Amino acid sequence: MVEFVMPIRPEITFDGKAVQAGPIGALLDFSGGAAAFTLAPAGVMLATIDFSVKLLAPAIGDRFMGRGEVISAGRSLIVARADAFASGEGEEIQVATGLVTMRVIS
Repeated sequence: MVEFVMPIRPEITFDGKAVQAGPIGALLDFSGGAAAFTLAPAGVMLATIDFSVKLLAPAIGDRFMGRGEVISAGRSLIVARADAFASGEGEEIQVATGLVTMRVIS
């Protein structure tokens, strides 16, 4: 499992509190892609060829975590699940989930 942390910034919110869908989607893409790299052969590159984002709750918090985990690794494609969480005031809430498909490029 791979984890990325993204702090809150006013520029990525639409009302000063809730983070827009785009940065949350990027967090899922980076998390899933980084997880895929943990199983990629040495010397190859990976490129995102598809990713889906399902928003589950408003992305309100002090920081956001993206967690990626590979669910299928083949010779040419690696698929990872990615989840995004908001944390603040001592609690963590899942705000999004998605799948990231990476193509192995020799």
